[in-house]
Amino acid sequence: MTDADIDIIIESLAKFLLNVFSDTYDENFEKMLVSGGGGNSMFIQSWQKPSKLFVKIRISTEAKNKLLEHGYTLETMPHVFLCHNAKGAKNRIASGKHLHMDHNPGNVKVLHLIRDRIRSYRKAMTKEEKINDLKEYIRDVQTLDIITVEQDDIRTLRDANYTKKEKDMLTSAQKDALLNDTWTELGPEFKYIF
Repeated sequence: MTDADIDIIIESLAKFLLNVFSDTYDENFEKMLVSGGGGNSMFIQSWQKPSKLFVKIRISTEAKNKLLEHGYTLETMPHVFLCHNAKGAKNRIASGKHLHMDHNPGNVKVLHLIRDRIRSYRKAMTKEEKINDLKEYIRDVQTLDIITVEQDDIRTLRDANYTKKEKDMLTSAQKDALLNDTWTELGPEFKYIF
């Protein structure tokens, strides 16, 4: 898919999300609309499927060091090093998984951010102005981060400061602060096949 094709998808996604979130709904319905649940969620897939085409991928310095420690690069690591269904760092490491791909912020938080942005638009803005703003916003609202499994536990599991639900709703900057790491953007040429 070319950059022009991706731009068309982003514009269509912006129009779609603008239409959905320009209106208000029953409180219970809206909770269902923007709640999680992976593949079973009501609305997450409308974000997740198209965003795979444009969300930037980054890797933490700790994850890069883990690759070096095991003698791999992103291109030479075995599939299990990044992809396995085990939960928790200890079980993941036992299965051979040392890295994890994590949406930052999570998809539910992204929907909340997009909804809130759309609902903040001034009435005086034209539809075209709203779409153009939203196109730029959604390009950078989320990253897909390659992190260590230990870093994933820090980002997602309950601790003395946050419950799991609270961590699920942290912004990208807040999640980054939990890890206190540095990041390298991998660029559009990096495409990992799941």
